[in-house]
Amino acid sequence: MSGNAWQSVTVTIVGVLLGVPLGVAAGRAVWHAFATKLGVVPVDVVTVATMLWLVAGIVVGGVLLSIVPAVFATRVQPASALREPT
Repeated sequence: MSGNAWQSVTVTIVGVLLGVPLGVAAGRAVWHAFATKLGVVPVDVVTVATMLWLVAGIVVGGVLLSIVPAVFATRVQPASALREPT
C-alpha cells in the first residue's frame, strides 16, 4: 500500500472507532424515544455482521476517495511547486 493509502486507512479507522459507537448509541436513544411515543416495545438490534460490513465499506470508501488527490499529487513537480513566483 502506498503512503497515501495508509494515511487514508488510518484516518478512516480513527473515524470509525469514534463514529460507530457514538452512532449506535445515538440511534438506540432516538429509536427508544420514538418507539416509546408510538406505544411499541423499543427493541433495538445491531448485529455484529452489520457493523463489520459497515466498517469494511467505510474503509474501502475512504481509500477510494483518497485515490484522486493522490494521482494529482504525483503529477506535481516539486521544484516548480516550491519555486517562488517572480
